[in-house]
Parts: sequence; structure tokens; C-alpha cells
Amino acid sequence: MMALISLTEYTISEQDTIPGSYNDPYDFFEFMKECSDSLTNDDGYGILYYKDGEVVVDSTQKWYKIGIGSWYGDGVEEPLDIAIDEIMNEDNDAVLVLGHDRNGEIGYGNHPFTFKWQDTTYTFLHNGTVYNDHKEAIMNYLGVDWFLQHPSNWNGQYGDIGSFIDSELLFHYIMNHIIDNNGDIISGIYAALNNANVEGYNLQEEFSSGLPVINFILSDGISLYIFRNFRLLGNTSNLSYEIYDNEFIGVKTQESLDNRILPNTLVIISRNEEPFYIEYYNPQFSAEPDSGFVPLEVNFVDESNGDPTSWQWDFQNDGIYDSSEQNPTFIYNYPGIYDVKLKINDSTFVDSLVKFNYITVSDTQILPINCLLNQNYPNPFNPTTTISFSIPEEIKVDLSVYNIKGQKVKTMAKDYFEKGFHKLIWNGKDSSGKEVGSGVYFYKLKTDGKSVGTKKMLLLK
Repeated sequence: MMALISLTEYTISEQDTIPGSYNDPYDFFEFMKECSDSLTNDDGYGILYYKDGEVVVDSTQKWYKIGIGSWYGDGVEEPLDIAIDEIMNEDNDAVLVLGHDRNGEIGYGNHPFTFKWQDTTYTFLHNGTVYNDHKEAIMNYLGVDWFLQHPSNWNGQYGDIGSFIDSELLFHYIMNHIIDNNGDIISGIYAALNNANVEGYNLQEEFSSGLPVINFILSDGISLYIFRNFRLLGNTSNLSYEIYDNEFIGVKTQESLDNRILPNTLVIISRNEEPFYIEYYNPQFSAEPDSGFVPLEVNFVDESNGDPTSWQWDFQNDGIYDSSEQNPTFIYNYPGIYDVKLKINDSTFVDSLVKFNYITVSDTQILPINCLLNQNYPNPFNPTTTISFSIPEEIKVDLSVYNIKGQKVKTMAKDYFEKGFHKLIWNGKDSSGKEVGSGVYFYKLKTDGKSVGTKKMLLLK
């Protein structure tokens, strides 16, 4: 996907052909053409623009090609060719352009999406995938009345999750929060992305992990609101922008421009201001150790994005804040499994994060009665993750990591272990010490040659 915005007192049509990579709008149009051919994309594309001084987009300002067919190189004029002529016509005063090439497995429709509220046409682009269970949760969260008032661009029908494209549902979900915040786009996006209870799903936690991917560009005809949550670098979901000397700013995915959008960051680009950054998903923390015997001393580390100015920790999630230090230490004197809550204030937003069943404290006299393999943490991870297991007696343990093809990557342990709880850290390297690539991996535990279990983990770089 790509977007162009001209600076004040300029239009897109004034950006003439200039030598060099992505130095003028034509380079971005060519980028769309390259990403829309019979080899890379058989699922459609769209482009639209806003006029100078107007925040409404009508049918004469948008073009789409939908469905499987022939693409560039077939000698047939495409809608994008017509769009380019219109956008680069100086009489049309184009100042903000949005374009998207789809490459999905199902569904065909108009992307960029539009949403009219009051006297403004809001527009939206999205790269990535929102999972079906999250799609359904969002659809039910919005409710049937919402879609009666705000019909789908894609002919989505409430109750039929398969009729909705994930990108449009995400757009409607964000617009719902923007409207709830009286049209304040920044507060609306923040509220949507930090909602911890959407029909039982903690989207704050899901989105902040980078799975699902919710990289998007939203516009109100005045500014671009660019958000990226994906943690992988060097992939087609990257978002970046560049400010060009000839008075416009270009935004695109894939090959990076000068300024890469950092994970969990919202960048606001307006025509007459410097780009403005807001780091979302502020509350983040880790603990070491996260399990052990009483009395268990745990060191907590604040890893929040942004610049928090105050911290409140509830180490038992009982409604009583136990510390206001940034990186506190707490001693658990009683066995149990504890939730931990961190509330922060960064002078702009107040937000909190709860990690459920996060700290496990065992009585020194209690030992496991069965062999147990636990889920690694964190997951997804980069570059290290902790794998834990428990055994009821001294026994020979074989713990190994495998790739998705079933090939052994690393033997983590192959030795006798004493009874109790154990942790091993995998650093994302194979048996030769070479870093492995991003992807899905499995770890398997055997005791005395008998399988205990297999778990899946995801390495994101």
C-alpha cells in the first residue's frame, strides 16, 4: 500500500518527474503497478484522492479493479492509468492520495475503504491479517445496528463473518471508537487498540504481540494516521515514509523509505506540520524469575513504550497497588498462581496491563506428581524464550527444538535432571550456533525415552 500527501500550498500534480527512487508520485504509481500483475496479485487494487480544501471523496475520486483477471502488461488500459491522469491533472487539486494492491485468498472488494461520518469521508488501508475469531468478536462487538447505520463497502452482512474482509471490520471497529471519542482520531485509535475486552478477547494483548498484523493508514482528508504493530523487519508489512524536497511526503510498504515506522507506533503526518509520533501499547513488563518456591523474590522490569512518568504495580491483582517504583522487587511469601497488573501514566494517556497466571509460587514441600511441559514465554519471541518443565523424580530428560519440517534444530537438554521445576532458555540458534530464521518451531520433551508433550512457538525478527 502507499499514500502521498502534499505540503501546504502544493498539490500532487506539481510534483514533476524527478530522477531517483521514489522522488515523485509517478514512482509510487509504478510501485502499485509492479505489485499488481498476473504473477504477484490476482485479487484487485484501488486508488482514491482528496482535493485541496475538501474532506469528502465522491465517486469521481476513486477507482477500483476487482476480481481475478489480466493485469499490467496485457496492453489494456487499466483503471489506475485513468486515476493517474486525473490525480496528476493540475485542475483537480489532488493533495492526498491512497492506493492499495490486494493479494488475498478470498473476497474481492473496494480497498481503500471509505466511511462517511458527519461531513467527512474517512479512508483506510490495511496490510496483514486479522484472525477469524477476532473478526467475529469485532463483528459481534459492533452489533447489527451498527451495520444498519454504516453499511459495508464489501457487502458484508452481519451474522455472516465470511462476508466480511478483515481489513474493513478493523476499520469499522476503529471508527466506532473514533465516534465514541467525538471524532478525536488519536484518542479513538488508542481506545480501539487498547481494548482489553472485545467479546472476551483481549485485543490489546493480541495486537501488541504483533499477531494478528494490524498495520494501517487512516485519513480524514487532512492528515495521515499511520500505525504499525508488526515486529518483523524486511517483509512486506513494513511501513515507512520519506519527506521529499519537492514538497510532498510519500508512504509505502515493502522496500523501506528513509523513516521506518517503529512497532506499536502511531505517526501523524499533516500538510503543514512535522510528523508527530505517539507510541501505543504503553504498558509492558517482564519478571525474573516467574516461578519458584516460597519465599520467592521476583524482580520486575518496566518495558513500556513511550515515556511513562508514573508506575503503579499490583503484584497480586487484588486492587491494592504495592509499589510505585519503575523496576520494583517483590517477595511472595505464600504459594499460589498470581496475576500481575501494571498501570502507567505517560502524561498523555493512562493505561494498564494485566498478565494473568504470570507468577507461580510453590510450597517448598510440594513437588510435581506428573511430568509436565509448559508453554514457552514470551511467545512470540525475539531473540530468546524460556521453556519450562517439571518432573516428579530424578529422570533422564531429552528436550529438543524442531523446525516446521520436523528437522531437529537444537538439543536443549539430554541428561538426568533432579525432581522439581526446571527452566531452559533458547537463544534462537541451532546446534552449530547459527541464528535461525523467523517462523514456527516446535519443542518436544521426552523422559526416559517416553514422550511427554510437544508445544509450538513463534520466532519473530
